[in-house]
Amino acid sequence: MQNINIQGDELLTLIPHRNPMVMVDSLVEASEDAATSTLLIKDENIFVADGELSEVGIIEHIAQTAALRIGYICQQEGQPVRNGFIGSFKKFKLLRKAKSGELLKTELKVMQSVGNITMISAKVLANDEHIADCTMTVALAE
Repeated sequence: MQNINIQGDELLTLIPHRNPMVMVDSLVEASEDAATSTLLIKDENIFVADGELSEVGIIEHIAQTAALRIGYICQQEGQPVRNGFIGSFKKFKLLRKAKSGELLKTELKVMQSVGNITMISAKVLANDEHIADCTMTVALAE
């Protein structure tokens, strides 16, 4: 995996999301079959209530990590960034909710890819503690 550190406006060129729906702060590593992103959880995040990030916020963070990986690959190949959609997510396990002020780090691995459909596994860490994981299928738009 290639170590990179893409943030800010450059990061926004890799995903279709815009504030307040941006759920990634940086793309730390990326390759054909893996990616790692981060997100500093802030009270003003739309998925934070009572100082905790909701399950939906974690799932969206995982999906945007997958989008970053695809966007980065497209950019490296000189192609337009492609939009994707969550096809399904399975085996979601939440060990604990993340709290405001914690740094999420999501490690994504491609399990299988056929045509425009990719199945990934994701592991979410909060301040280096494993807090969630799942498998997700992402479909890319034509």
